[in-house]
Amino acid sequence: MKINTFEQFLNESAVRFTSNPSHAQLAADGLSLLDQIRVWHWQVTIGDLHKALGDFYDEFSGLNDTLVEAVMGKYGRFSIKGTKSQILVDYDVATFDSAIANYESLYTNDYRKLFTSDPEICNILDEIVAEMQKLKYLSTMS
Repeated sequence: MKINTFEQFLNESAVRFTSNPSHAQLAADGLSLLDQIRVWHWQVTIGDLHKALGDFYDEFSGLNDTLVEAVMGKYGRFSIKGTKSQILVDYDVATFDSAIANYESLYTNDYRKLFTSDPEICNILDEIVAEMQKLKYLSTMS
């Protein structure tokens, strides 16, 4: 039988699925951050910050993929139906500082609390936070 939709996949598949909506939101938040960083990377004309944003995008893209796949491997796949995405905004220093601080808090506090009994997932979250802290530092170099 050919599976044409995700709902058919859910119904016909023997794959395990998580019922925790926070798992799907984690993926949505990661994708939102990736999109926002890429937009800022394109907009910034300061060479050092442009490079720092590009490097962060590359590092975070891989870490985010690892994080989402680790969560799915442990808890099951998810549907993104009902998740919230951030709206993309243009670059300015205050918006950048605020957004990175908010994402850092999200990964440090909210998602870390979600996975307190999963040290392997917390390690990936720690790597993501370290990359954010590095980006914050590098953003002050220009």
